[in-house]
Amino acid sequence: MRFAALITKLLTPFTNSTSQNLHLSPKLSTLSKRHSLSAMSQSNDAHNESNGVVGPPKVQESVIRKMTRLASQYNAVNLSQGFPNESPPLKVRLALAHAVLSGRTSEFDEENYLIESMMDLLRDVLKSEGSSEALTDELNQYSPPMGRPDARKAVSDYYHRLYGYDVEEDQITLTLGATEAVATALRSVGRPGDKVVIFEPFHELYPSQCQIFHLDPVFVTLKPNYDYGTWNYDEEELKNSIIGARALILNTPHNPTGKIFQHGDLKKIVDICIENDVYIITDEIYEWMCYPDEYGNSRRHTLIPKEFPEAKDLTLVCNSLGKSASATGWRLGWCLHPPHLTDSYRGIHDQLVAMSPHPMQVGGVIDYDIFLDGEI
Repeated sequence: MRFAALITKLLTPFTNSTSQNLHLSPKLSTLSKRHSLSAMSQSNDAHNESNGVVGPPKVQESVIRKMTRLASQYNAVNLSQGFPNESPPLKVRLALAHAVLSGRTSEFDEENYLIESMMDLLRDVLKSEGSSEALTDELNQYSPPMGRPDARKAVSDYYHRLYGYDVEEDQITLTLGATEAVATALRSVGRPGDKVVIFEPFHELYPSQCQIFHLDPVFVTLKPNYDYGTWNYDEEELKNSIIGARALILNTPHNPTGKIFQHGDLKKIVDICIENDVYIITDEIYEWMCYPDEYGNSRRHTLIPKEFPEAKDLTLVCNSLGKSASATGWRLGWCLHPPHLTDSYRGIHDQLVAMSPHPMQVGGVIDYDIFLDGEI
């Protein structure tokens, strides 16, 4: 069986279960009663808020993290949370270790130099520890809230080299992973009671974040096409759902279906969003997980503000090196935001998390260079 068709076969039974990792909205009649009532309750809470009744957000512990915790507690196989088994590239780990131990940036990023430098550095650190000659530490302390200039420049260079897209460093904010990038984007553009459109099935964080900020999630269903092994949305359903919305969350490549939204899909989405003045918040953490279709035709990720410059002022691009660099624990992400949202985005980011981890930003600079050099 072809891979894409197999995925659709595997995911379809979830519409008849109470799966806690793959969520579908209450409008699907195949959902269990318990799950439907829970989702309806959350949706009704958001509707009540739009009518002036604002209560505490109905947000609970992440189901994914809960299942991971329970798997550890009961020594069970954990099928809930996906993360790489391999380490980040050696050069990246050395750069991080050097930053943590020295508290200073390294002038060279060659792997051999970093190894030799680490040996010298360990001797210096042990010698100076507890003495008045201790090294001045910069990198284990606060960074600028929006991120180090060299790290933001590395992100800018990344998009220039890979997509031919030029983005100013002042339109880039380093975040606490893509999760915070999306959350800050939602809070930057949304107000209590605003409607946010989400393609389903979806990752659990999207409606949960909407609930935190008293936003109303509305769902557009991706339906499996067994003949072609694809997942497609109904254009009329999207048009109707997006009327009166404030934002649309677009995860591509898509979790959990693996769908890569192609130019035709994206063109329709962009045109509808522009027509209705709706922001597009993209989650592109699986940017590098693009595989050929069943006929062997290659498929590539599309960067919306590059491919559709008319949507640039309505698009917030959220991403992270967590998956692609095998560094999910680093919590280093970023957002490309339109100039008119820079101040509000950075203000919300500052108040939520203050900054992304400073040493990881230094390691990230090396990581972006490795991407550009084709070593990953």
